[in-house]
Amino acid sequence: MLAYLNCHTEAISLIQPLSESEHHDAFIHSELSLIYKKLGQTEEAIRHIKEAVFLDSKNPQYYLQLGDLFHKKGYINEAILSYKQSLFYNDNNCITLNNLAISCKDNHQLEEAIDNFQRALSLCPDEPYIHFNYAQCLLLSGNMTEGFKEYEWRLKKDDYKNYLRDYQKPYWRGEYSNSTIVIFAEQGFGDTIHFVRYINLVKERGLKVILLCHEELKELFMALQGLQGVYSFQEALPEFDLQCPILSLPYIFKTTLDTIPAKIPYLTARSDKINKFKELTETKGTLKIGLTWAGNPAHEDDLNRSISFDYFYPLLSLKGFTFFSLQFGEAAKCSDESLIDLSSHIKDFSDTAGLIDSFDFIITVDTAIAHLAGAMGKETWLLLPYTPDWRWMLNNSTTPWYPTVRLFRQVERGNWQGVIKEVVNRCKQLKF
Repeated sequence: MLAYLNCHTEAISLIQPLSESEHHDAFIHSELSLIYKKLGQTEEAIRHIKEAVFLDSKNPQYYLQLGDLFHKKGYINEAILSYKQSLFYNDNNCITLNNLAISCKDNHQLEEAIDNFQRALSLCPDEPYIHFNYAQCLLLSGNMTEGFKEYEWRLKKDDYKNYLRDYQKPYWRGEYSNSTIVIFAEQGFGDTIHFVRYINLVKERGLKVILLCHEELKELFMALQGLQGVYSFQEALPEFDLQCPILSLPYIFKTTLDTIPAKIPYLTARSDKINKFKELTETKGTLKIGLTWAGNPAHEDDLNRSISFDYFYPLLSLKGFTFFSLQFGEAAKCSDESLIDLSSHIKDFSDTAGLIDSFDFIITVDTAIAHLAGAMGKETWLLLPYTPDWRWMLNNSTTPWYPTVRLFRQVERGNWQGVIKEVVNRCKQLKF
């Protein structure tokens, strides 16, 4: 009971002695594993669930718990084996099938992942989380027709309610109309920057568009042509007739790899911001590079997509380059004098756009900076983990979403040294 009340330390103090007694059983170790998992002590959680498996080797739930912990630590092959062992004792568990499919996806076994997602959905056809995970796998494989169809299930997830707006207006489904529509942002800054490209397609169907977005993006998007207005979430809206979440637009427009609207640039910096940062970034005889090494720490995949600043020292020691920080938040404190930091001049993304415009190119991990630079048509080198976000797909070095973005990928899980080495070698080939 204490564990369910989030009194984890007290729960451990009561249960731990039982696990060390001669009468300990698998259930006690399983409960301790769950508590340690909530405390973020994954290795201790693994130790206890392994003990539970040893004591009760035919319990599918324990193998499921073990698989989840292995996946959390990045031990993907071990996770797959644990999930399969769980299914050996109970092959009708849609949660286990879903989690196995996710691990297969992260191991680039996409056909097996898709098969297991489909098996899971045959058992739990109305479970939005499985549909959502299935969507990301399909999109990662390049199947956008089915992927964006499945992606609509995100709207039914409990954790998605924070993004949805309650306007009591009909949702637009792609019809031609002379109505006024509110297109509202969802998820993070990067997602909104990525999909704002679809606004022109909405206007082409005769609609008058009001864009609703984060305050930090408002001034950047005010440069978009032909909008009825750009409003932040904190502002009252004028009268309108229809509404649509921005990430539903690829599905509405039946997007495929061949029909991605990739007319670049679709975002530009204001002239006053360009002039301001041109002066602030003036150098002589060197290429100016903007650098970002970490994303939002709250992102569910931040552990994989962000890089320790220390990995960049071989890059920063190169001659002929001047490096500028585009990093914000706690991670920015990790930099040193090898970078020029102009963050005090940045109040929103319109300022960031002005700064990006002044650089020769950008080197960044998968953050909103990558999307903004790509949307502006700036040459961008994007550093990706072994299994990236679905939009970057697998194996390719370019992306149909942003023609000026080049992808640098981990060839083995967690190996950022190899990625940075490839970037350094590419920099050495540049002509001055």
